[in-house]
Amino acid sequence: MIVLESRNVSKEGLIKNISLKINKGEFVSIMGPSGSGKSTLLYILSGIESFDEGEVIIAGKDLSRIRKNELSDIRRKHIGFVFQNPELIPEVNVISNILLPALSNKREIKQRGEELLAKLGLAGYQNRSVNNLSGGEKQRVAIARALINMPDIILADEPTGALNQTASKETMELFLSLKEMGNTILMVTHDAKVASYSDRILYLVDGSIAGEFNNSNRDENEVREFLASFRW
Repeated sequence: MIVLESRNVSKEGLIKNISLKINKGEFVSIMGPSGSGKSTLLYILSGIESFDEGEVIIAGKDLSRIRKNELSDIRRKHIGFVFQNPELIPEVNVISNILLPALSNKREIKQRGEELLAKLGLAGYQNRSVNNLSGGEKQRVAIARALINMPDIILADEPTGALNQTASKETMELFLSLKEMGNTILMVTHDAKVASYSDRILYLVDGSIAGEFNNSNRDENEVREFLASFRW
């Protein structure tokens, strides 16, 4: 079942006629050189950024044809977005940051937040000030925040960019467990090792999809061979 689709999406000077289909439970990476449009495409697909032409379909709705309040509702219920920069609120503690987008205030929501922290290697951090966290710890808190509503689709912009090797591995293993539970993940990354966890890789050049790789073996060496084919 297709859960996210773009049809001939373009944005002047940035994205050129991109059509793609992402299936339920699929883990897809977007790669490409700096300035190729990776993050712009991710923001367009999330409804955060506008586009000039085409359609983006989520939950059966074309994002360009719905009202702002309906778009906000779709994003809160169906999408968890992990930004490249954590964007945490320094005035409140870790668990409060995680619960900010929560759709309810029930006790089980707080418990879910604490469970997410534990899965991300931050057990016992719920009452800490975000000002006292390292860059990698802040990013993991941001990932927990994106997952708090159990979204169908997780969009992640360089989620491991600020993490060390161990934390990156733990984050990708969490993403794989979410995939196994039926979540759909679309991730921007420049890291071949991180991309090797995904099922499929899209490679962007100058705002267009220049190549696609079926990563069924989840083999980092095969991913590197695919990437090498774009280095002239």
